[in-house]
Amino acid sequence: MTDLAHRYGTPSPARRRVLIAGVALVALAGMAWLTWTVIYQSTPQVRSGVERFAVQDDHTSTIVLRVVREDDDVVATCFVRAVSSESQVIGEATAVVRSGPLEQDVEVTIRTERRPATIEGLGCTAPGQPQRK
Repeated sequence: MTDLAHRYGTPSPARRRVLIAGVALVALAGMAWLTWTVIYQSTPQVRSGVERFAVQDDHTSTIVLRVVREDDDVVATCFVRAVSSESQVIGEATAVVRSGPLEQDVEVTIRTERRPATIEGLGCTAPGQPQRK
């Protein structure tokens, strides 16, 4: 027996098995959570993208969003904003999509304080989907 083993004792084989089982259990739980997260985040109820936008005058702009809903009964709420050349938000609007085809173009009119430099589509939400997509 070495001096260290004599002084401190030898590790118990049961302790090693419990440690390995605990690490395996934590790893399995982590993989299950990761799988659930990937599946949940990759299948949103609603998603959107900007098709085009236009500035009509100093106080009115429009944006066309392509809104894709996963089901007919999903109510989508889409958010857009107008931004000035100084990166200030100068107008915001929301559009609610309750009916129509699952994939549709939605035109949103935004009232602005002054002429915007750009119009941004911030994404859409649905009940049970708090993150904008």
